[in-house]
Amino acid sequence: LNRFSKRTQPALGSAKPNEPGGKRAKPIAAKQMEPIIQGTLGLIFDAKWEELSSWMQRHASKLRVTKIREVRGNTVLMSWLKALDFFKKRLPIVKTQIPYCLDGEIAKIEVLLKNWHQAIAMLADAWPEQINLADFKRQTPLMLVADAGDELLVRAFLATGADANTQDYQGRTALHAAITGRSLACVVALLERMP
Repeated sequence: LNRFSKRTQPALGSAKPNEPGGKRAKPIAAKQMEPIIQGTLGLIFDAKWEELSSWMQRHASKLRVTKIREVRGNTVLMSWLKALDFFKKRLPIVKTQIPYCLDGEIAKIEVLLKNWHQAIAMLADAWPEQINLADFKRQTPLMLVADAGDELLVRAFLATGADANTQDYQGRTALHAAITGRSLACVVALLERMP
């Protein structure tokens, strides 16, 4: 039995990725996200808008009308919106839990979030095709910003051609999201488009 098990064991390094004994392969989404994160976050943090615009031009052919190959079906725009929302919601909690000596780091995060907001508007303007690309729940970028109560992005997305009547998997529209998000300004902006 020992001789049999030794013969059936793969030689070290001969197993295929993601099989027992093999090296774990990097998910396709992680491979796609690396250039997005590495290529943009520093530019956004430093407010290097011309360089960010150049990055968008260089990557337009690969990313402009496609989704990232991951289970949630996000585009670059959707992934930026979801990440921004994640950090915005957690920042007040972090502020109460960090020592006073790290206030400067919180200020840096706040600058990043402000700049990220501007970068999202730039991306929507540069790649308007992403405005109506929905994720796996059929949620659109307009729905996300309406739920977040972000009137500026709601208006920017509508001006770029966002469809206010698109429905998610439960039949909800951006107007439903604005109401759920309790944003009168977003409700007004959407009703001006008569959804």
